[in-house]
Amino acid sequence: MQKPIQDFSIGYTLLKHYSRFYVRKFFKTTTIVGLDNIPKDRPVIITPNHQDTLMDALCIIYNVHGRAVFMARADIFGKSKLIANTLRFLKILPLYRIRDGVKELKNNDASFEEAVGVLEARQKLVVLPEGSHVGERRLRQLKKGVARIAFMAEERNNFELGIQIVPAGLDYTHYINVGARFMVQYGKPIPVAKYKDLYQENPQKAMAAMMDDIRAGMLPLMLNLDNEAEYKTLETLDDIYINDLYKGHQSRRRVKHTEILAKKQQMGEKLLAFAQSQSAEYENTKQLTTEFRTLLEKLNLRLWTVAKDSYSVLGIFFNRLLQLLFLPVFLLGFIPNILPFYLPVRLTRGIKDPQFLSSVRFVIAVVVFTLFYLIYLIPLMIFLPKWWMAILLEVALLYLAELAVRYTTWFRKTTARARINRYRRRKNADWLRLTECRDGILNVLKGL
Repeated sequence: MQKPIQDFSIGYTLLKHYSRFYVRKFFKTTTIVGLDNIPKDRPVIITPNHQDTLMDALCIIYNVHGRAVFMARADIFGKSKLIANTLRFLKILPLYRIRDGVKELKNNDASFEEAVGVLEARQKLVVLPEGSHVGERRLRQLKKGVARIAFMAEERNNFELGIQIVPAGLDYTHYINVGARFMVQYGKPIPVAKYKDLYQENPQKAMAAMMDDIRAGMLPLMLNLDNEAEYKTLETLDDIYINDLYKGHQSRRRVKHTEILAKKQQMGEKLLAFAQSQSAEYENTKQLTTEFRTLLEKLNLRLWTVAKDSYSVLGIFFNRLLQLLFLPVFLLGFIPNILPFYLPVRLTRGIKDPQFLSSVRFVIAVVVFTLFYLIYLIPLMIFLPKWWMAILLEVALLYLAELAVRYTTWFRKTTARARINRYRRRKNADWLRLTECRDGILNVLKGL
């Protein structure tokens, strides 16, 4: 008989703290807001938006105290007992959906029973109420599974458990790249007991009311460009606005993630109304935006590079000199870590889903770095006179690997700035048209 999933596990605890180190290294900055909104002495259900598969879970585990049990879509469990046992070790329960087959829905009974057990043990349950991930900054329709579990647990305990539902919002500056910024915000807890009378009168109305409140709690914590048909245009317009507001990557480093999200939310509301107007001005702006994206891809540029028409030649020259000076440090970090750097990319080339890609690469990187550093440790322990010297050198190599990644990013950004200057100097037709599109778009945005 399996022990309760929420029970303490030394293996899980060690893995949690070990992976936390890699999460911190994966993101340039992590911002946690409202952590004190999660009650410490009551059962809690956390309901975050779902954008980046496994990374969403890791970023919740990273900052939530205790042992959080997750509910994930059942198809990731596959038919392999090894995979199922591994996911259970990671404290993940399967949640079956209609798309998994009507016959499979009955399997939710066992999962819901275990979920109730988690809450009765006053542990934390994390349910992603959208049901599946999507690489878009919008909140989709919420599934009622979280309400069913909450009411099932409270009803079984005469509404005396005191379950609190905590809405959460996740925000990434980029889904794939190492060095992105991440933020999670926790909203005010919603007590399940407030729906007791309505539930006893009409369970369906109570569940609908709860889900409406959860949605209302999540919306202020995330960017919600809630127009599926126009999403790509709205996202690009919002990004162009923020890019111009902070004039590219450099100044944005000094701005809090909370401020950037607030600015994006404010402009997002204006853009949704703009798209809803279906005016000729919106259609013209949409065409400019489509052309802008096409030219950006053609010129192999990132959005941040086009916040300025040119960059300091002296600054680029100075950066190149520094890069030459620090080249030996880069090589010391890169050469011993060639395979750990290369394998996660090579082994995931066939993955098309960008959000799934980042999660798989992260897991592979953690496994590969761990294995390689254990292998490195053997000769170091043999040839170095003291064991602590081997450990110290391993730690130094790991930090040199981080410096190598940062050096690579620094080098690429300097190259991009130099390319912008070259396009401008040569009056490249695509570049000139790109800046025309940008200026036309900004004129419209400033008028909203």
